[in-house]
Amino acid sequence: MKEKEEASLQQEEPMQVIKLVKASENKTFWARLIAKPEALVSLLAVVVSVVGIVTSSKTASMTASTMEKQNEAQLAAVKEQNEAQRLADRNNRFTYAIEHLKDETLAIRMGALYELKKLVLEDEGLQELIVRILGPYIRDGIENRELLPPKRYEDRPRPQDDVFLACEITSLIYEQSGYVLSLNSLSKENLDLSGIHLKGADLSRSHLNGTDFSSAQLQEADFFLCYLRGASLWQAQLQDAEIYESDFDKAYFCEANLERTSFVRMSLFEANLSGTKGLTAVQLLTAYLDDTTLLDPDLRAEYDRLKTEQGE
Repeated sequence: MKEKEEASLQQEEPMQVIKLVKASENKTFWARLIAKPEALVSLLAVVVSVVGIVTSSKTASMTASTMEKQNEAQLAAVKEQNEAQRLADRNNRFTYAIEHLKDETLAIRMGALYELKKLVLEDEGLQELIVRILGPYIRDGIENRELLPPKRYEDRPRPQDDVFLACEITSLIYEQSGYVLSLNSLSKENLDLSGIHLKGADLSRSHLNGTDFSSAQLQEADFFLCYLRGASLWQAQLQDAEIYESDFDKAYFCEANLERTSFVRMSLFEANLSGTKGLTAVQLLTAYLDDTTLLDPDLRAEYDRLKTEQGE
């Protein structure tokens, strides 16, 4: 036991000596600094400089982050303000245009419609509302307002120019957003509506016998239960139009585009469909026609062949 204790003491002695030496060195170091104030001042200056650099770095980082957030907030505020101003200007222009649609002067109504057209091109948010407003406006211009007298004896009376511009605007909206102009149950016969734009319009249950739709834009229009007996559709664009259970007897379709037009239980007795574009015999199988219906020879032959096959 004594030997172990002596060995342990022998191991501890060097450690104690090392500690005493280090303590002595530390005391010597601080004693030297105290003995030389200029050295102590230099050391303190270094420490202060290092602390200052670290603090400045943190402050600069915080300042940059704060400035960035402030800039973002300012930009957001400016954007919000600009958007609010844009909406206010838009609403003022819209209100002005709508109010002037009621004016008795054609030029003023035309100016209001051109302003609405600009708004349609600039902002889709107003398109549905504009279609709903222009529907009754167009109907009134066709059914009730004074019509332009025919220029020639064989011509038909024609709505004023603002009606055609309003229809053009609704067709533009239909192309962009799909909102449908509702003119169902429109009733006015023997009109000149040549060149009118009614793309996708709902014309169901309308009575438009004898109306001139020459060169009209009628793509995807709805002609359910319509009466267009004796109407002229020369060069009319009727692609994808839906014609169901409608009377088109004695109608004139020469050079009309009838690609994918639906002829479901459509009456075509004494109608002229010669020289049309895109019309197939298959389309005619669901229509009502006979030998009084004029068709191109090849189309007539194909139609008769298919009808014969159906009879078999």
